[in-house]
Amino acid sequence: MRVQEALFTLMDYGVVQLVARRGVRIIGLSRASRFDRDKVIGVLSGTAARWATPRTGIEPPARRRDLEEIRLGGMSADQRAQATYRFHAEINRGCGSPELIHCLGLANSSTPMDFGTRAPDHWAATDREHLDLIEAFGRGDQDDAARIVEKHSAVPGIMMAEMLPSNDLLADD
Repeated sequence: MRVQEALFTLMDYGVVQLVARRGVRIIGLSRASRFDRDKVIGVLSGTAARWATPRTGIEPPARRRDLEEIRLGGMSADQRAQATYRFHAEINRGCGSPELIHCLGLANSSTPMDFGTRAPDHWAATDREHLDLIEAFGRGDQDDAARIVEKHSAVPGIMMAEMLPSNDLLADD
């Protein structure tokens, strides 16, 4: 019964199709759908940052030291990915909305945790955006925090979609 429920959920997402007397067929995501999904993640993440700005206890001086330690500390890509995940999870929790956190979890479920190993050149931009975000939190600037996170969240997904070969991993546009 759980598999059937999962397939119906995937049908709602438009990634599988019911085929009469056969079962289901995987449709896949078009590049346009992938870009749309990543823009949605950016907007949801930006909303979480906007709501979290007045609520979080992120202290800019301490966070800058944390980020410098991450950047210069000789961490592996996996360790950096985990530290980045924890940073974003703290922001998401800070928004104070279980519903928004749930939506972010669903939207991010197809984002690979190993993005940093797939796009190591992106770490410099990530570090800069994290510092900018910490400064926005320190100023209490909700609009700037939302803008930074929207861009920060959407760009890696768009880069991943561009990295994927145009074959069965994504449906043709």
